[in-house]
Amino acid sequence: MTVAVIVFDILFHTDSVFQTEGTMSLSVLGSVYTGVMFVALVYFCRQVEFMNRLNFLLKDQCRTEARLSENSASLNMKLLENILPSHVAEYFLTDQAKDQELYSESHENVCIMFASIPNFKEFYQESAARQCIELLNNIIAKFDQMLLLPEFSKVEKSKLLEVHTWL
Repeated sequence: MTVAVIVFDILFHTDSVFQTEGTMSLSVLGSVYTGVMFVALVYFCRQVEFMNRLNFLLKDQCRTEARLSENSASLNMKLLENILPSHVAEYFLTDQAKDQELYSESHENVCIMFASIPNFKEFYQESAARQCIELLNNIIAKFDQMLLLPEFSKVEKSKLLEVHTWL
């Protein structure tokens, strides 16, 4: 529509009072300026729209990456705490560990218990999977119930060392 107004202005408006030979009339010049301003405004609006869309996509990507990073950090911490006691894992994640190569603590009355189920492979092959899972669940649940007692509050919980060995 704006183009139609500009063309109409150029074709049917003549201002012979201000027109000298070799110059454009004011109405033609005004129409040209209006057209240039319109094109510049459309271009600017498209640029703003493009930048807003790009900004939205980048923010969304940053949020997604931040969520993935938090999930990875959480998973890494759980894996590290599965290998090491939590206070040792925290020690190695702080700046204190950078000064020293090794970590050690001295404790009195320390015991490490290794437990395994003899002939579990054969039991698993002969029994139904559900029965094996129930047996393992009962053993681990009873061990966990014992760890809830006050006298066992300082016992570090079981860690999987191999397929059939718990520490």
